[in-house]
Amino acid sequence: MDGSLLNKHLSVTAGYVRRHLYIMGLTNNRTCRKCSTEEETSVHILGECKALDSLRHIHLGSFFLDPEDIRKLSIGVIWNFAKGTGLL
Repeated sequence: MDGSLLNKHLSVTAGYVRRHLYIMGLTNNRTCRKCSTEEETSVHILGECKALDSLRHIHLGSFFLDPEDIRKLSIGVIWNFAKGTGLL
């Protein structure tokens, strides 16, 4: 998958993660709403957040994903996971 398609995948949740809201000046807090330990980015939510590992395993097939794994996911799968997180 090329970089532009990865960007489309990640942008499914981009408008809802705190890092992007922080950049837009809509919040002063970039900390993940689920784990409260890391910066809330698309990659963190989709692949790294420990508070979402069980949900990630159910929806995405693995407890943790690296960016290469994320590139292989369909937009529909990412969208269903994102809805399940309660962050949308």
